[in-house]
Amino acid sequence: MKALLNFLPSENRLEIKRLLVTAVFLKSVTFLATLLVIFCVFLYGIQFLLNQEISRIHTEQQIIQDQSKVSGGMDVEAAIKSLNKQTSRIDSIQKTHIYWTLVLEHIDAILPDGITITDISIQSDSRTGTLSGIAATRDAYYELDKNLQSSQFIEKADLPISLLKSDIQFSISITFAPDFFSHET
Repeated sequence: MKALLNFLPSENRLEIKRLLVTAVFLKSVTFLATLLVIFCVFLYGIQFLLNQEISRIHTEQQIIQDQSKVSGGMDVEAAIKSLNKQTSRIDSIQKTHIYWTLVLEHIDAILPDGITITDISIQSDSRTGTLSGIAATRDAYYELDKNLQSSQFIEKADLPISLLKSDIQFSISITFAPDFFSHET
């Protein structure tokens, strides 16, 4: 059996109780102060992150404002209208554009030996053109006429009749087929 004996005088007992209460109070205050410091550091970190985010948003707004000033305050509808106008201009240019490499390939395919071309002119809007040159012989001249008439890309070719036997100068008016000017043919 254990017995607890207390031989301290009563005034010392009170002092020990006060010291014990003071120690508990100081530990509690230290604990709360530590919690307060941790909470303040946490709040400071949040404030730092929020300030960075606000700064980023402000920078983005400034960039957007600068871009709108540079574009002259043009709104989206005006930009779309401008783009549509440019597209229609490009489309009209492409419709009247002559793909000379294809034109020359088609004409070269129907030229017989003995024919020298000196000039080619084409009006794509009316699908007409003129082919000028020199035929070395009458046979080459008539072979050219036959090839022009049988070509799938030529609707009509007006070849003047020539009585010369050699060095025949010619200028042929041609009406091209509609798909002749297509860059896919």
